[in-house]
Amino acid sequence: MSRASVHRLAAVLLFAASSVAQAQPAAEAPLVLKRRVLDGVAYVESWASLHEVRGLKATGDGFLAVRAGPATTFAERDRLANGRTVFVFETKGQWAGIVYPPSADHEIEAVARHCGFDEIAARAMPLRMTYGGPCSWGWVHRRWLVNLSD
Repeated sequence: MSRASVHRLAAVLLFAASSVAQAQPAAEAPLVLKRRVLDGVAYVESWASLHEVRGLKATGDGFLAVRAGPATTFAERDRLANGRTVFVFETKGQWAGIVYPPSADHEIEAVARHCGFDEIAARAMPLRMTYGGPCSWGWVHRRWLVNLSD
């Protein structure tokens, strides 16, 4: 094999390896919850940050992709429709880290208990911790969220 052939083969292999690496979604980015204590009462900081998915066009995809991290390079975890209520716990640029119950029919008042927010706020935990369930969580683009808390 000539030297030029070896260089061409190396270039092809390098390109193929970089293409495979680019095709794989980025790793998961954890969602961090923050706890506050005011007047002796602990609560999850962004509990009041209630949002609703709005503005998705029926002629478009018709869903809001929930991703494993704050960018389109992260894997899609779920899809949400207009009208779905979510809680925003963290923001990074145009991305919001959200928690939401597995089905849309939960009463808002029951979501805190169902998703474990009351338990997280009440127990002795660090002021910052990674959310691990039991509700669904992920990252969505903030363009499609309307703050219901304002």
